[in-house]
Amino acid sequence: MRRMLSRSGLSRSGAAAGAALGAAGFVYWDATDKFGGVGVTRAATATAAAALIVTDYKLSLRGLTKDSAPFVAARHEVDERAASRLLYLCERNGGLYTKAGQFISTASGMPAPFQRQLAKLQDSAREMSWEDVRAVVVAELGPQTLDDLAPVSARTDRSGASDRSDTGSGAAERDIATVGGGGGSGGGGG
Repeated sequence: MRRMLSRSGLSRSGAAAGAALGAAGFVYWDATDKFGGVGVTRAATATAAAALIVTDYKLSLRGLTKDSAPFVAARHEVDERAASRLLYLCERNGGLYTKAGQFISTASGMPAPFQRQLAKLQDSAREMSWEDVRAVVVAELGPQTLDDLAPVSARTDRSGASDRSDTGSGAAERDIATVGGGGGSGGGGG
């Protein structure tokens, strides 16, 4: 006889399907969010790249006598592949990964392929438009931040005296110390 799904079995199946669909949607959002999401896909990509690089070294150098001609030649080839994979990872993930790649490219003692490949990160970091920068600042610090910071223009001479330029904005009328939180004549400090 055919057994029918009980209500609780149907509920569990629906919950599992909903959870799987929700997880897939989250991973998709995280992978396509132009501000980097929360980093789940970046972390997964980094883990996969690291595993691939380690496996490549292990398999390519297995059975070779250390410092022998075949070992050195094979290690150089693996270094080239690993450096290319690491460059791709840094470019794909951006941000801190780019900074780490830039550091590695200047670190002494790193194999030449890593220094050469990752040096490409020194001048080729992705640019962000002002609108993207503005959106990040507003999301992180709130919309008032731009009103407080953007229109203020100040010069300080060597004696420490400040000279404010009038930009026609109310924010520029405030004392520079007030904007910086140090008190002054612009409204009580703070």
